[in-house]
Amino acid sequence: MPVSAERLRELAALLPEEPKRAPGRQSWNASREIDVPAWVADHLPGVGIAKEKPWNGGTIYVLSECPFDPSHAGDSCIIRFASGAVAFKCLHSSCQGHDWRTLREAFDTKKDQSGSRRSMPYDDVPFGDEADCQQNGSYYENDLGMWVQTAGGAEPVNAEVANGALFALRRTIDTSVDLPPIDMIGGLFPRKHISLVIAAPGTGKTWFLQRLASDLSVGGSVFDGFAETEPRKVMIFAGEAGYELLIRRGTTMKWPVDIGNIDVFSGMEAEKNEISLDLDTQEGKVRFEALIDKFRPDIVFIDTLSAFHASDENSSKEMRPLFRYLTKAADEMGIAIVAIHHTRKRKTSERSFRMNQDEAIGSSILNRFSAMILGLEAMPKDTDLGGNPTILVWTQKAWYEKPPPFTFKLEKDDNGRLAMKIDLDPVVGGSGRVTDRIYIYIQTKYQPGEWFSPKDIIDGMKGAVSDSSIRKCLWELAERGTLAREGENRWVRYMIAAEEDCAPF
Repeated sequence: MPVSAERLRELAALLPEEPKRAPGRQSWNASREIDVPAWVADHLPGVGIAKEKPWNGGTIYVLSECPFDPSHAGDSCIIRFASGAVAFKCLHSSCQGHDWRTLREAFDTKKDQSGSRRSMPYDDVPFGDEADCQQNGSYYENDLGMWVQTAGGAEPVNAEVANGALFALRRTIDTSVDLPPIDMIGGLFPRKHISLVIAAPGTGKTWFLQRLASDLSVGGSVFDGFAETEPRKVMIFAGEAGYELLIRRGTTMKWPVDIGNIDVFSGMEAEKNEISLDLDTQEGKVRFEALIDKFRPDIVFIDTLSAFHASDENSSKEMRPLFRYLTKAADEMGIAIVAIHHTRKRKTSERSFRMNQDEAIGSSILNRFSAMILGLEAMPKDTDLGGNPTILVWTQKAWYEKPPPFTFKLEKDDNGRLAMKIDLDPVVGGSGRVTDRIYIYIQTKYQPGEWFSPKDIIDGMKGAVSDSSIRKCLWELAERGTLAREGENRWVRYMIAAEEDCAPF
């Protein structure tokens, strides 16, 4: 079966790095190296080698079919590194957990003295394989440049190298350094950072995304004057909407768009073709990076985040690696990554209050790693007879300058055509309970950790709410834990209570 060079590159990109030898060890145990073609012939009946190609001093053996799933034709391989170490990989996400060790456990058996068949023991694995390293306590080099053992708790061999790497991390607060300005794409999302857009289901997240993507693609005015921009390259990973919905909405709204500046990749289409775009897998990361490298976007939208990973969003342990990866990818690739995310279902006692960033579904890791969090919230008091609410777009958190709030609403224009009406100077908190109006004002004016006094709010709201109501509501919000309070009487001051709203440095 012919195997393309592109397929070989995909397989090679997904392979693990070659295990490293300990200092002073001249070579792997050559007497225990495996003859891969002979091993395949002996242990994988019906599976042949479709192509054999030299690679980095070793050899890639592309299998005619995957031993774990015959439908994966030409998409799996065994590689023998120059050192003699061996690895196995299949491109398909359903085979994500299979490696050389599981392959041998499943297919490499031999008879013991009783005549029964048993799994190949670890001491028959070529030296340098992961299982052999665990069995023999072999050395490897970690990220700090230290030679350590995989088992046995050995002390670092090269402490000088390790300390050198550690000490090189030192920085200071040198204000004479000439830093480039923050590129706020569309006036909303900082380049080289990850941001969140959070909202309840059915609150217009995809409408918001598509209008912003269209405006960015052609340049000029964004959201009818909210910001000005040069044309930007946009990439959308559409996990829920898909191509058809975006096209239908674009046709309905007639928003100008430069199709050369928007690239859309549907998660559903990828799944149909057995292509994984899950960002918590090595396979998905390789493909994500390949798409960024190929199309060079300025900003990437992931709509929604949960459609492109299988991790437990309530687990900090599982979500931390995903957000560390996205944070690193945004920085190293020089792009803005914007993840669209749902808020959790509110408790009855919370329904009278406005949304805050802690309502995002899942671990607080999402909040901690995000440089910008925008909230989209329906304003029930401003819902028309057709059931179309006014959507308030407002900043929940910002490491840099906080964008001002604005609203949008889908409604028919004078010609009966659906249009998005945007108000760049909304009356913030102009409807609803007094406490809502005060809290929205606070969130739009102050960052978490920034103190303010009752007089600051009284002066800022300029008579929209009585002085006594403001003082009473601030006290009630502090009693509920929504605000932190310090001092008493004339010296009392408040701030938004959120302990995890700092950058993850």
